Amino acid sequence: MKPRGHSQPLLYLDFDGSLHPKSCHWGVSGPYLEAEGHSLFEHARLLQVILGEYPAVRLVLNSSWVEMLGVNAALAHLPQALQRRVIGTTLELLTSRPPLPKLLPAERILFDVQERKPSAWAALDSDVQGWPEQLLQHVVRTSPQDGIGPVAVQGALHSKLLVISAGTPAR
Repeated sequence: MKPRGHSQPLLYLDFDGSLHPKSCHWGVSGPYLEAEGHSLFEHARLLQVILGEYPAVRLVLNSSWVEMLGVNAALAHLPQALQRRVIGTTLELLTSRPPLPKLLPAERILFDVQERKPSAWAALDSDVQGWPEQLLQHVVRTSPQDGIGPVAVQGALHSKLLVISAGTPAR
């Protein structure tokens, strides 16, 4: 059986550094930011608006939030419109295989791409550590402090979404 997202355009989403500053930490009472003037998921609605122009694009979560909270609790932090686009996580296909060493986020995405075989894909991430040079073209690098907030990042995201959704009918 083919995994969800096969032959579809996919956007791999990291919460920290994309939807809010990367300076997210976990305490006894849950996640918190060490970034004055910012809030958790402050750019979630912005991503929802941007993705509204690309109805065929689906999301795969590649976030430590899934590891910390589980899929359902991580999803609960997203607006309903984004939740409906999520077709899985990069961890789900890894858990169906023999144990692998701890992988960098980039390595988890590359493994997922090999397994899901999307029609095209991109990744939103503030960190390019672990990305092979030839695959950096797939990464929309976000601002560690401002996520997708800067106009230049939004422009890069629109450009990448246009490319990965080209020729794909809305589903």
